[in-house]
Parts: sequence; C-alpha cells; structure tokens
Amino acid sequence: MQVVLARTLFIALAASHGFILLRAVVRHVLERVMWYGSEEKKRLDDAAREVKAQYVQSIQRRDGGGDGGGTPPLGLGATPGTESTTASAPEGQRAETPFGDEFWQFDEGLDEIRKGIKDS
Repeated sequence: MQVVLARTLFIALAASHGFILLRAVVRHVLERVMWYGSEEKKRLDDAAREVKAQYVQSIQRRDGGGDGGGTPPLGLGATPGTESTTASAPEGQRAETPFGDEFWQFDEGLDEIRKGIKDS
C-alpha cells in the first residue's frame, strides 16, 4: 500500500513539474515567434526610447545645459558620501541637492496634507 502511495505521489509531482516546464517552453517559443519583430514591440520600444530621451533632456536642462559640468544624478557616477541630504537639515535651511530644490517644490499629495493639517 505504501509503495502504491509513494508511486502515485511521485507521478503527481512529476506531472505538475512537467506541466510547469512545458508551459514555460511554450511561452518562450511563442514570445520569440510572435512578439520579437512585431509592430507592437517596435512601437513599445520607440515609446520607451522617447521617454528616456525626454528624461535625459530634462536632466540636462536642470544641470545647466548638459555641458557635462553639472553634478551627476545619484546612482549615475556620484561619489558616495558627497551628496548632501535634506532630511536632516532644519526647515528653511535645506542644503542644496544635486537636483536643486525641485523635489521639495512639487508633490501631488502636498495639498491634501496641508488641508488635513488645517482641518485638525
């Protein structure tokens, strides 16, 4: 009885893993055949490339024209420990960040927070 139960469990385990493997192979093959090279993929890549180009242009405008002399964004060549943080600075005495003060000037939820403070 135990031998039959062990074989049954082994077959069920093998079948489930076989199904997972087969599903992954079929998904990979269909993706390669139908997705890569399709018009939708090209449009998606073009849109992503455009968003990245606009981001780079905005960073260059913020750094003063993109002449290469500006401070690099964090994570893109900035020396660790040299960037100033604004979290520890007292209100009204925030240290200048590599991105300027734009981060502190715009917040989608800032109006809701101000309304909540006024209501309390």
